[in-house]
Amino acid sequence: MHSPCRHNRLGKSFAVGVAIVAIALGGCSITYERTGNFDRGSGDSGGSLTSSWWLMTARRGDTAARAGRYRLALELYEQARQEAEDDADLQGMALTRSQIGDMYARLGQYDKALEYDMEAVLIMERIGDEANGGVTLMNMAALLDGIGRQEEAIEMIELALPLLERSGELGRVGGEFFGTYASILANTEQYDESLEFYDRALDFSYIP
Repeated sequence: MHSPCRHNRLGKSFAVGVAIVAIALGGCSITYERTGNFDRGSGDSGGSLTSSWWLMTARRGDTAARAGRYRLALELYEQARQEAEDDADLQGMALTRSQIGDMYARLGQYDKALEYDMEAVLIMERIGDEANGGVTLMNMAALLDGIGRQEEAIEMIELALPLLERSGELGRVGGEFFGTYASILANTEQYDESLEFYDRALDFSYIP
């Protein structure tokens, strides 16, 4: 079995790994897809996901985002974040920040997107939400790859892997994970390794 961890960084705390990434982004246009999950709870979330006001507001944001109304979605996710903070719901505080990051990315404000994503990951680390922490790091890697910051992208994708493995989430997002990793490697001219990871992505029936 081949290991994707070519740079041997997987033992690093993912909170520390994210915190040390310096973001200095130029203006450019990219398209990428993110993965998220508002339906997974955490025993330490501070509230019930299924009955929280923030979740209902966030679902309205989901609808606006699917309609391409990103500024409206951003307003709704910001409202949901405030509601989660009012309830001291750490799960909601983390997930809404991740969705706010998504909207900023779609609006081309990449520095803000990564700032909110990093905040989300740090809260997820605090409550032990490795599944959503790994997914958010993977999303950050895709964004960093898209704006030409492959070194940081590799940092994020490698920090994501053990979280996804331990939580069992890799089985759901493995295709996207290995497809993202393959893209990063291709963009750093590591073509043989990139092809290997595209093959692994296909194992999950993922077409990048």
